Amino acid sequence: MNTYQKVIVCIIRSVSVGLLLYSVAGVMIALLIARAMWRFSLFGALPLMASGLFLFYLAVPLAKLITIGIREE
Repeated sequence: MNTYQKVIVCIIRSVSVGLLLYSVAGVMIALLIARAMWRFSLFGALPLMASGLFLFYLAVPLAKLITIGIREE
């Protein structure tokens, strides 16, 4: 794995962790403010959580795909 791939993996993983934290924070705020709406906020946050986990595990193959054709000199 070259330097470009490592940088792209770090960027993708930080975005995925950001998505996870954003969705968890949204559910927690809905729990604190409107207890009756926590189910709706959970259903709204599930796609963000799933995409965050999906991106986290696919960061290395995506980085390899993105850096095809870039040579480290």
